[in-house]
Amino acid sequence: MKPDEINPAFDIAVRFVLHTKRNLFLTGKAGTGKTTFLKHILGRHEKKTVVVAPTGVAAINAGGVTLHTFFQLPMGAFAPGYELPDAGHILFNNQQTLLSNLRLNSTKRELMQEMELLVIDEVSMLRADTLDAIDCILRYVRRQPREPFGGVQVLFIGDLYQLPPVISDAEWESLKTYYNSPFFFDARVLKDTPLQVIELTRIYRQQEQLFIDLLNKVRNNSITAVELQQLNARCNIPRLPEAGATRPITLTTHNAIAESLNLKELNALPEMVKEYDAVITGEFSDKAYPAEQVLKLKVGAQVMITRNDKGEDRRYYNGKIGRIRAFREKGIEIEFPGSYDTLLLEKETWRNLRFRFNRVLNQVEEEELGTFTQYPVRLAWAITIHKSQGLTFESAEVDAGAAFAAGQVYVALSRLTRLDGLYLRRPIAANAISTDGRIVAYSNTFPDPESVASVLPEAEKWFIADKVFAAFRFETLAEQARLWITGEGDYKKYPVGEKATLPVLFSEQLNHLATVGRKTVTHLDTQFNLGQVQGFETMGERIYAAIGYFNPLLKNLLEQLYTEAKSVPDGKKGKQQKLVLVMWEELLLRRVSAMEQARKIADALVAAIPAAAILAMVEQSEAVKGVLSDENAGSASTKKSGSKKGTKKHVAGGNNDDPTGEKVPSAWMTLALFMGGKSMEDIATTRELALSTVAGHLVEAVEANKLSAADLVSVEKIVLIRQAITGSGAKSLKELKAVLSDEIEYYEIRAVLADKKISDSI
Repeated sequence: MKPDEINPAFDIAVRFVLHTKRNLFLTGKAGTGKTTFLKHILGRHEKKTVVVAPTGVAAINAGGVTLHTFFQLPMGAFAPGYELPDAGHILFNNQQTLLSNLRLNSTKRELMQEMELLVIDEVSMLRADTLDAIDCILRYVRRQPREPFGGVQVLFIGDLYQLPPVISDAEWESLKTYYNSPFFFDARVLKDTPLQVIELTRIYRQQEQLFIDLLNKVRNNSITAVELQQLNARCNIPRLPEAGATRPITLTTHNAIAESLNLKELNALPEMVKEYDAVITGEFSDKAYPAEQVLKLKVGAQVMITRNDKGEDRRYYNGKIGRIRAFREKGIEIEFPGSYDTLLLEKETWRNLRFRFNRVLNQVEEEELGTFTQYPVRLAWAITIHKSQGLTFESAEVDAGAAFAAGQVYVALSRLTRLDGLYLRRPIAANAISTDGRIVAYSNTFPDPESVASVLPEAEKWFIADKVFAAFRFETLAEQARLWITGEGDYKKYPVGEKATLPVLFSEQLNHLATVGRKTVTHLDTQFNLGQVQGFETMGERIYAAIGYFNPLLKNLLEQLYTEAKSVPDGKKGKQQKLVLVMWEELLLRRVSAMEQARKIADALVAAIPAAAILAMVEQSEAVKGVLSDENAGSASTKKSGSKKGTKKHVAGGNNDDPTGEKVPSAWMTLALFMGGKSMEDIATTRELALSTVAGHLVEAVEANKLSAADLVSVEKIVLIRQAITGSGAKSLKELKAVLSDEIEYYEIRAVLADKKISDSI
């Protein structure tokens, strides 16, 4: 799917998330593609992203962690401010108790400080006080008390007309003095920061306009007596399945009812029960189990698949219902109504994740804490409405007899793809359809698509400016130097005491850079405001001057680092020290590269290049994050965590050996400097590498489609090399070199051969 062609709102939302720092609420009716949007965003790696959700199951499904786990939220409600309400036996926290009991290790603290995008899925279940607690923690940890969420961009995803927050009457009795409603949009933090709202309106689940209109009326609690009668006409319709066909699944309000119906139908089958025990490794909370721990099935049982097919054929989807035909050695054979083909369903593995910041690669990575392996299937004669959220059914029987919470009727009905697939066990009473008036009032404030799009260019400009500002923010480096001195985290095995002179020097110098950097950013912020009216010539001059000030100081730090590297002993004793020096070398070189990028952005702003073109340039430069490293094993720290990503690095000072003794590539750093404007000769000098090694790194970048041959080779030489390839009959690199002039280097021939666009045209 190409979102920009099929769904313009989808594309605008993507641009807001990836190209601005605006907080965004992405909403939409059931079946409008909210889950697809989340997957699309997570498939992009421009920002350091963490995904959270209010419940364990929602977090597992979203590929994230729970809010309470990530932020270490305590039990009880949160009262904004410093006073604790007199709530009797109800447990409350305020800002003081929340922060005084916060226990973050250096790894979690660094992750929160480096995080750029926080995604909160299933936001309809997020309470206002919980969001304010999150805001309080982020401001404190990121040391930005005046910035909402500590400066982190937040993406909220969900439909407020679906499952509401869980809050007791006693809790609300105290919280209502602080909040207009328990819904997230009434959090105090959102009163202080603009929240951009984009509503997806294209419905993919239903195509029948009559059914879509009825669902909208139920959603908005505006259904008329005549329209309710149209719905209730689906009551008491015969639903006897044909031979071999499945029966519509029953959607009910309570777990006990669903379990009772499933057990009754399972016991009625004459076959023997087949049990499958889940395989659980590491840490995996029983509250977040995505399938039954002990799965009890029989041949003939009606089942529902609970995961989407990962293959290209998409043979099944989350919510597809069939019957068990047989139990095979390699899986469960399932047949579906109206199809002669059967599916051999294999076991799936769900991962319990923890996020961590990889300082070497400058990106957020997933760390696997535990796994849950089981067949992605469950008995499907009945399911609760709560567990049906996000599922799609071609037919279902809705039991509306029990008391419904606000929005549950809509959740149940909107699971269906068509009206004639709906069967009502009993009529839906008018008072069973309820929508919280506060949600309706808030929804009425949503902006129209045109006004949303009109805000985007300005927001993108400020995002570009922030890219410049980031090059001159040294607080995180100063914090790393502090940890180096105290021996925390990755620094715990580095020599301390009298031998720890370099950490002290780094701390003093980086604290100075942080102080000057803050003043620089404040000044550039003012110049950017003026530049939008007067032009960016003055801002460009200030950026060039700032680079001229900071770059020599960074070079001095690198020289101190290389001097230190010469004194590190070989063998196991110096291994940890070398890893630390490797990390610092890359942190400093990355900052040099960031300043080169700031220089390019300054040139583009002065030349009045459009924001979209500047962003394209920035994205190309940032693509070095994964260049030529994904296929390699991780560094010592990332391998220990169980992460599958990461890159082993050379030892500071130019040695191309990893401290473990293995040969490792460092092409990504070469590419970062090259894309930052450095020549091959400059890179070779800076990195103390042979010029041929630098050239080899850049050829590898061409092979990885991160550069083109034209970036390394002149047009005239490309023409000559192409002619030699097609006309000389040469079959090897050596033969090609022999027929070409001495002015053409081996690496230039290799670059042309590696360029896919050129090779495909030969």
